[in-house]
Amino acid sequence: MVDSGELMIVGQSLGWGIVSLLVGLALGVGLVVNIWRERKLLRVDDTRWLEDAARELKASAADVSEEASTSQGQAQE
Repeated sequence: MVDSGELMIVGQSLGWGIVSLLVGLALGVGLVVNIWRERKLLRVDDTRWLEDAARELKASAADVSEEASTSQGQAQE
């Protein structure tokens, strides 16, 4: 026959195993969510950088065309 002390040890071990599994699962989910958020932020920063670069290129292109039209007007005079 199984002693009650042995059953208590088995039950306690099983309980700690389940608790450890749940804590590990919670930490794993937290890690996955943090990585997902970080990658999302990096993607937003990448598109922001591209938009800033496009805006700068448009501004410099406008400056160049303005200078070209000004210099052509001065050459004709």
